Amino acid sequence: MKDRALVIPLLFTLVCVVPSCRTNGVDEARETEASTDGDVAAITASVGDWTRLYNAGDFDRIVSTFYSERAVQMPPDQALRRGREAILLGYRRNRELNDERCDRSVVEDVRVSGDLAVVRGTDTGTSAPRDGGEPTPYRVKWLVVLERQSDGTWKWICEMWNDDPQAYNGAGVAHEVQGRLEEERRGIQRFCPRPAWLLVTG
Repeated sequence: MKDRALVIPLLFTLVCVVPSCRTNGVDEARETEASTDGDVAAITASVGDWTRLYNAGDFDRIVSTFYSERAVQMPPDQALRRGREAILLGYRRNRELNDERCDRSVVEDVRVSGDLAVVRGTDTGTSAPRDGGEPTPYRVKWLVVLERQSDGTWKWICEMWNDDPQAYNGAGVAHEVQGRLEEERRGIQRFCPRPAWLLVTG
């Protein structure tokens, strides 16, 4: 009788607690999924904000809004830029040399894990040297690592990009290559943040 008296409360506890634990686990998973979806949406939308600010030449706002204090930018074939001041200088230098417009920035993938996220995509647009020359189309692929801040916003902590070879297939090859050869012939060196490429003359 004593053993039976102990078993009945134990069974009652298992019946009540186990389903509750399962329910809590499902609820937590759903909350995490909803939070991740919200992060992905916010990060994706921010790329459109970057494009608008870039085309407007508002580089001060770009740097203060998107980059963390200790952000690192890795432009193709150039020295690493560390911190907001160096990154801002790169943006300004590029705009002094080139009249550049990003026509489209496409987010291809966003991965969120805790307080870190990785986003990759492509940019297409046109660029023309300010000292004369026809606009040249470009296409680049890029990758950005973000970190969630204490206020819940996301900041870029690492950025890199380079030319997308897919841009030079088909009929566009001749026009693109000719444009680059012309820039090299005239001794133009491009110091582009994202988007665009760097041409190093010999």
